Amino acid sequence: MGVLVSEMVNRCVARLIALVLLCTAPGFAVSQMITTDDLVPAAEQGFGDRSNSYPWSVKWFKGKLYVGTGRDFYCVQQATIVRWLPQFSFLYPPANPDFHCTPNPQDLPLQAEIWGWTPETDSWERVYQSPADVPKPGNPGELMARDTAYRTMAVFTEADGTEALYVGAVSSESFNPGVPPAKILRTTDGITFEVVPQDPGTLLGDLIINGFPGNGFRSMTVHNGRLYAVASEGFLGFGRLIEAENPAAGNDAWRFAMAEGYNMFDMASYNGALYLGLANEEYFSVVKLDTSGEPPYNFTTVIAEGGYNPNQKSLSVVSMYVSGGALHVGTDRPAEMYRIFPDDTWELLVGAPRFTPDGMKRPLSGMNAGFDNNYNLHVWRMQEAFGVLHVSTFDQTTKWLTGLPQLTPVAGFDLYGTTDGWHYTQVTRSAMGDPRDSGIRNFALTPHGLFIGASNIYDGLNLWRATPDPARLSPPQQFDAEQLPGYVTLSWEGVPSAAAYRVYRSKLNSANTEYQQIATTADTVFVDPGFVSPLQPYHYYVVAETASGELSGPSNIARIPDLGPHVTLFSVRTALQDWGADPALRASLDALIPVLFYFSDYDTAVNELLSMRAAVAGNPNVLNADWRANDLVVMLSRLARTVALVQQSYLPFYKLF
Repeated sequence: MGVLVSEMVNRCVARLIALVLLCTAPGFAVSQMITTDDLVPAAEQGFGDRSNSYPWSVKWFKGKLYVGTGRDFYCVQQATIVRWLPQFSFLYPPANPDFHCTPNPQDLPLQAEIWGWTPETDSWERVYQSPADVPKPGNPGELMARDTAYRTMAVFTEADGTEALYVGAVSSESFNPGVPPAKILRTTDGITFEVVPQDPGTLLGDLIINGFPGNGFRSMTVHNGRLYAVASEGFLGFGRLIEAENPAAGNDAWRFAMAEGYNMFDMASYNGALYLGLANEEYFSVVKLDTSGEPPYNFTTVIAEGGYNPNQKSLSVVSMYVSGGALHVGTDRPAEMYRIFPDDTWELLVGAPRFTPDGMKRPLSGMNAGFDNNYNLHVWRMQEAFGVLHVSTFDQTTKWLTGLPQLTPVAGFDLYGTTDGWHYTQVTRSAMGDPRDSGIRNFALTPHGLFIGASNIYDGLNLWRATPDPARLSPPQQFDAEQLPGYVTLSWEGVPSAAAYRVYRSKLNSANTEYQQIATTADTVFVDPGFVSPLQPYHYYVVAETASGELSGPSNIARIPDLGPHVTLFSVRTALQDWGADPALRASLDALIPVLFYFSDYDTAVNELLSMRAAVAGNPNVLNADWRANDLVVMLSRLARTVALVQQSYLPFYKLF
């Protein structure tokens, strides 16, 4: 293997520039990946009160951003555990003084708040605070907070055209038996918030979920002219689906949408149906609910048995988000990602490879659960902005910092971005340096940027606003890694103005997972001879640098060993057949087999693969399953790259097949 001769370098650069230009072809949105430099604080931590520990709901409504807080989350959690498991009474109050829990949980300052941001003045105002009007159980004459958190929000257009913001609250019933059911608030102006009618003797007034008092609402979603919500039976938000065509009427205008025994966390309106992440004691499932007729509605199962994970099956779905014409699903313990298409076929994005009734499924990202971070409990939230799908995690290490300070370098949420579901750029793996920020609980895309809200059970929630810098040097794209005996071949699409590239590597599954720069190169290919263990996972990325020293943001992450699907001539051929590709495309690919196998005409093969990619990107309808066009574009790109690397002796010939 040697250094490329000048002619080969020029050919390689020309091909890579062609790939970059194709990213602006029809079918591709111009995308900008945010970096930590783009994130600026948007509000005082906790809005000046550390008891505001969660930004539990956010919504853009009538020109303002609204944030509903969750108060003293960790204290409430521990008090709830002690109520149901009194043998663990030592858990409350927590021994760690950083949690500032009162000796008696009934004395916690739990009046939940709603804050509004006015863009014209860049100012925040507390627009609502829960009244303290609930009799304190066991303490005659004393009152406590009615709402301890505002966990969900939805903007709903009512039958008369009125646009209203609905807010689902949480009560303290989880550790205070006997308090009234949780409330639903409504506002039409963002100033006056009123409780929808919840009179005794009605569904909302006497809300009972699976035999327990309803103590909260979660995951409000609008679908086919109705407002849906999860009415929870416990502190975690697990519960039953309710719906209303006229939610403002409250009381019995709300009804159960599914039979008792079907419980869930999250849902999404997608492809004309309501998709639910059902949960049970063994594994999650994703189902499609037919909301025609009268409840309880029927459903069909889309993902069964926890996605058939061979190791540990997740018990629940905690996030669902529609992006790029597909429904993305995030799970809890393990933190995996799935993608569902309009025909209800699905693919694995992040998680362990597994056999399913539909065949072998490998993670398109090449990464295991939690993005290869075992401390990530779940994929918590997703949001598309600037042409990028942003994906956040919840990291459990934050609550162990006092006893296990060695975890500090890896503590805090992870944030990733992807434009295709295959390549994920790591914005941060350690909450931008604050190990106490456990997870990004909410995103809100506004005309004034992307707002990101993180939970912090010690010091109060954090809010940032992100607006990418359009003048910033673009990062390298489609960074990939190929593992071979004794070394790793790294390759990427070049940045036209780059003079050099810095290559970084990180060894995973250790207390210190910081990236180390291992090389600087002027090429768009680098061979890492420092790779030692074929069983030890590593992450790589690359940064572009101009002659003046300007640096781009990081490329996407490439993992070794790569757990993802192997893109070869035969795997692309199978995809063309399965996805009903135009016969001309299939014939073009078949013609490449003798071109490569018998004539070793690599230039012709690369040019033909790039032409096929352009055809698919410009007209996804060349596939019967046009939603698969994104996958096929990525696969054709990878195959063209592999052909070029084989030609240049960076990869062996067998990698093509």
